[in-house]
Amino acid sequence: MNRIFIAVSAVILLLSIVYIEVERGWSDVLHYYVNISELVDGRQMPYRDYPFEYPPLALLFMLVPKIFSVSEETFCYSYLFFAFAFFLIGAHFISKITNEMGSPRNRTLVLYMLMFVFANVFVVFRYDIFAAVLVIISLWCYKKEKYGLAFAIMAAGAMTKLYPALFLLPMLVPFLYRKQWMYIAKYTLISVAVCLLAEVPFLISDPGTAFAYMQYHSDRGLQVESVFAGFIILFNMISPGDITAVDGYGSRNILGWLPDLLAAHLTEIAALSILLLMAVFLIRMKRNGLRADDFTVVSTLCFALLMTFILFSKVYSLQYIIWIMSLFPLVMLDSVDKKIRTEMLIIFILFAIFSTANGLALYFDLSDLNIRGTVNICLRNIMHILLTVEAVRLAMRFTAPKPTGK
Repeated sequence: MNRIFIAVSAVILLLSIVYIEVERGWSDVLHYYVNISELVDGRQMPYRDYPFEYPPLALLFMLVPKIFSVSEETFCYSYLFFAFAFFLIGAHFISKITNEMGSPRNRTLVLYMLMFVFANVFVVFRYDIFAAVLVIISLWCYKKEKYGLAFAIMAAGAMTKLYPALFLLPMLVPFLYRKQWMYIAKYTLISVAVCLLAEVPFLISDPGTAFAYMQYHSDRGLQVESVFAGFIILFNMISPGDITAVDGYGSRNILGWLPDLLAAHLTEIAALSILLLMAVFLIRMKRNGLRADDFTVVSTLCFALLMTFILFSKVYSLQYIIWIMSLFPLVMLDSVDKKIRTEMLIIFILFAIFSTANGLALYFDLSDLNIRGTVNICLRNIMHILLTVEAVRLAMRFTAPKPTGK
């Protein structure tokens, strides 16, 4: 790995530590410390004995720093450096992927570095980086045609954070195209088996609470940073209504007849949007075939599905851009038309700037329903919509009709 990349990453890590110590505090990491301590020290069972809002394998990434710590403070630093190590592992694998695809390694590292630049403290403060790197490793295995291992790692990612479950669908697309039904059955069974294996201790302990984390997220309200919430808050400033902001389920949410209606149905709408996008892609694929290699199709579809799902999500915290930025280098390959790459990069940079402004300076303005934070989040969300449209258009190009000669 490039020494300059490691050195710059280390500097950002040190600046993040200073920011945490001086300004932000360790609240999120301490939350993980309490969760894992309940299990290790208190002999309590997650889901059954205390609420735990994450899938089971998330405990593993809290357990490792717990093993190497003797107090809250040492846990915080142990967790921070563990997350940083995973960030570097992700850089290693994504640069290997793009290098094999014939794209410049340095460009990939710069794009990946932008994750740390724009998401900064959240990369090592939240646990999304662990699941995001599992996705990158899974895609590396897929590129090397180690399909069984790729599906197993992606399923493990889904049992760490639910997002990777989205990517199991695109990974099956090349096998659907070639009508390799036995492979589809095999890799589906591998994925299900890994998920069930992660759930076994909790199913044995108490089947009724084993999937409580899924209920937790379905019960959440419309978070102030979500795409729909930003526009609702802005409209409420122009034409005052009954919108209020409250804390709940670990986030700041808005209440009112429209936010409540959306919160009750957005999960279903997000799922339907994913299924519709996949259905359109598969119909076009059957009619026109595929015009790209397996990996390019899969990685681009993964990015398009991720952007679409977040667009319709009830929650859109700053750490979600870790997911977007970890996969973004895979739609910046040389095989992608240069004009499309340039357009997407411009939108992406603007998106990242507005996201960072929200995370570091304007979030509390937004949570208090003030104008500066609201306008900024609406601009961020407009960039997200534009980037989603470009990602979907790029994916659909792979199933465009072949040009006919005269």
